[in-house]
Amino acid sequence: MKMKIWTYLIFLMPMLFPLQNSLADTEVGGNITEDTTWTQLSSPYVVTSPVQVFLNTTLTIEPGVIIRFNGTIGFKVAGRLIAEGNTDNYIYFTSKSDALDFSMSDAQDKEKCINAYRSLKKIEAALESGINFRDYSKFVNEAKLEINMMNSELKRTRLLLDIYNYYQHAKSLWNYKNKDYNRSISKLLKELSNEYKDSKLLAEIASQEYPNFYEKEARQYLWAKASELLKTYDNL
Repeated sequence: MKMKIWTYLIFLMPMLFPLQNSLADTEVGGNITEDTTWTQLSSPYVVTSPVQVFLNTTLTIEPGVIIRFNGTIGFKVAGRLIAEGNTDNYIYFTSKSDALDFSMSDAQDKEKCINAYRSLKKIEAALESGINFRDYSKFVNEAKLEINMMNSELKRTRLLLDIYNYYQHAKSLWNYKNKDYNRSISKLLKELSNEYKDSKLLAEIASQEYPNFYEKEARQYLWAKASELLKTYDNL
């Protein structure tokens, strides 16, 4: 559950999973200098030369699109990539090669990290002064938009992702509480005790007959862990 960003992107070797072919491939490559959409109707897309999404340009990839790389070909994002699949229509990145050069520019990644960090710090500051669910949810979603676009292999990004996950789990608990979804609260608390196995508090809460009675304690624990990791990030 560490990578709960709710975006379904799958990087596969084509020999592992057979992917359905449409009537014709759409070949793409080169610089993308204006807003562009890769549609499911025109899928699959075959990348025949390096792709670069320029600054201030957005490439949108619709759910269900298949992107096949013809060898080891670069795919660099200096602008914005919107690729949001779902459980019914994944977005597949596949290649005949063992590796994909899929990256963002250093400057762009740094900017995303800064923006995500600011959104996360905004949550922390708001929690200290008191905050309602609507504003909290807004701040968490702001951070999500930035984190979705960052290079997940970088240490600073992984740390921001961990912080975001704490806030996101707390958001889910709070949302269920507001809607009186007690069974959903209990289920999530048990899932969290399995995810964060080093937490004695979450384990103890999950073992109770009615874990939902301890939703607030669990939420406060998640907020405290996020704050702790933010301090670690400050010292990087």
